[in-house]
Amino acid sequence: AALQDSDTLDLKSFRDTILSQNSRLKINSCFGISTVSASGIERCKSPTIDEIVKFFKDVFRRGKMEPDCIITTLIYAERLIKKTQGKIRPHPTNWRSILLSCMILSSKVLDDLSMRNIDFSLVVSAFSLQQINELEVTILNALS
Repeated sequence: AALQDSDTLDLKSFRDTILSQNSRLKINSCFGISTVSASGIERCKSPTIDEIVKFFKDVFRRGKMEPDCIITTLIYAERLIKKTQGKIRPHPTNWRSILLSCMILSSKVLDDLSMRNIDFSLVVSAFSLQQINELEVTILNALS
């Protein structure tokens, strides 16, 4: 199933926030920091384990990733949460973005013949090439 618009991110806002040296993390709709109130987040339906596994398997299979990418993806996701002291963590509206960005990073680090971002945008059509490029830059900056 195709991802919905709510699954994409306000990438520019997040990137600008992360990249600005003197700013604190602003409330925005990227990577788990949301403009909606806490009650708004609670109203979003959390994904089931089956939905997460299906998304992961689909990207993994279609992206022809190496088996090691599975563990490395989860390590990157955990590092993202720790590095941001829990300010960035999966929520019902962003878990695909976090998982995908960690999968792309993992693939590029471990795979001998990793796909290019244009290929990932075809694998997960809900994310444009520009969004995937911004996701990649954002995750690299967040983890640096």
